[in-house]
Amino acid sequence: MKNSNRFILLMFVLPFVMLSCNEYTEDIDLKMLASVDVTEEQLIDGREAYQTYCIGCHGENGDGKGPASKFFVIQPRDFTSGVYKFASVAAGEVPHDVDIYNAIDRGLARSSMPSWKFLSANTKNALVAYLKTFSPDTFSEPPGARLSIPQNPFAGDEEAELEAVEQGKAVYHGFTACYSCHPSYASPDEINSYREDIGQPARKYNIDLYEEKYSETVWGDTIVAPDFLKRKLKNGNDLQTLLMTIQAGIGGTAMPSWAGILPDEDLWAMAYFVRSLSIQQGTPQGKISYKENQELKKEIE
Repeated sequence: MKNSNRFILLMFVLPFVMLSCNEYTEDIDLKMLASVDVTEEQLIDGREAYQTYCIGCHGENGDGKGPASKFFVIQPRDFTSGVYKFASVAAGEVPHDVDIYNAIDRGLARSSMPSWKFLSANTKNALVAYLKTFSPDTFSEPPGARLSIPQNPFAGDEEAELEAVEQGKAVYHGFTACYSCHPSYASPDEINSYREDIGQPARKYNIDLYEEKYSETVWGDTIVAPDFLKRKLKNGNDLQTLLMTIQAGIGGTAMPSWAGILPDEDLWAMAYFVRSLSIQQGTPQGKISYKENQELKKEIE
């Protein structure tokens, strides 16, 4: 079903891609555009690949205004901003080439961006080089420090991993207060208990405590902070990916970087907690958990 949906998407977009290719200006001074140390041949290859696969959605100028963009609720990425959502650097810092490569290679779940795994590594690297020409000011600066994956203190110990989920729940509802954007998964009394553990006073809560909240991105899109019990995560829900997302934050959105703020153990615990929710999606237990969580509203009403 997943591959079928991707195929349908590609068949929908390709006519717009072909139309755009015919209108694309060919006399671009690639050397003038490039702010990176790449060969002209690589930039030409990248431009050709962009015309073939990307222009229909992302547009001739890389501004996300391709002819197919009007059919999407969330607009295709505007590369002229130089901001990329998922990277191995803290949100707001210049991403590394491998971060852009991975976005091309993997695509993004719950979006119109498909995976381009079938493209050769050389083609994807050429695309990375060409995409960077749309935001030369950003990429004239060096990339940010790459965030590493710290050692997992809970790995290999089933009891410790269960404890990690509970520790992550406490961090989520205590120090980081993730329910400010995402739903809460604890009762008001539990949250206040977590707050008291870190020296914060008890407080009252609004009815939206168990709801997803909306915010605006730097590109002007309105997005939702996902309910981990019901929404597929765009960048995946394996532990290492979750850890990196929590560390780095998500560029262009309200999701901050927690690198250097939370200790490694708490970062891992948060990843375990979020994963414990996400893996319930599509299961009978997931439906029960979601219903039970929504019933916690009664403690506020």
